[in-house]
Amino acid sequence: MTILATSPSLAPPKNEGVSVGFTDRLLSNMVMGTVTGLLYGGIIASRNPDYARDMRGNLIEKLSTFTLLTRVMTPVVAFTAVAATYTIAEGNSESIRAKKDPWNAAFGGAAAGVIIGILTKRMDKVAPCALGCALVMAGVDAFGIGMMYLQEFTDEHAERKEKDAGKTDSGRHTESDELAALKEKYPNFKDL
Repeated sequence: MTILATSPSLAPPKNEGVSVGFTDRLLSNMVMGTVTGLLYGGIIASRNPDYARDMRGNLIEKLSTFTLLTRVMTPVVAFTAVAATYTIAEGNSESIRAKKDPWNAAFGGAAAGVIIGILTKRMDKVAPCALGCALVMAGVDAFGIGMMYLQEFTDEHAERKEKDAGKTDSGRHTESDELAALKEKYPNFKDL
């Protein structure tokens, strides 16, 4: 993950002054849930082509289209519901608290974790799923994908970079007399 976050081709876009609305976030997360659910459902349906059984337990050799679609579409509905629940809870928390911070992601993660816990059909799994999702989502929101992501692409880094651009040699390093003499003596290596 850190490698992906630090690669220049995957840098987040520089959208200064552009705020993404709640509806845009909701729709993009629902599309992401739908796509990942389709991928997961397709893999499960192709990897485990278990035959259906009738009421007596006899194998039905031929799968109906409805059975196959059910196997593929069930994860789509579940993934989309979790993504939508996270976005709605995070957006509502953000608007109620009037702050953008990791607590909003924690509230959204807890709501999504409740949905995940309910999908397991085990009520003793609901609280751990909610707590785990809240911690993970708050951590991702607070620290980004990796620490290099924070160092490279946050507003503080951009401000510091702009400040340093006015100073000579970034204002952080001054050469010693010995180093300057060596650079004059060996001009091929002066840029090292």
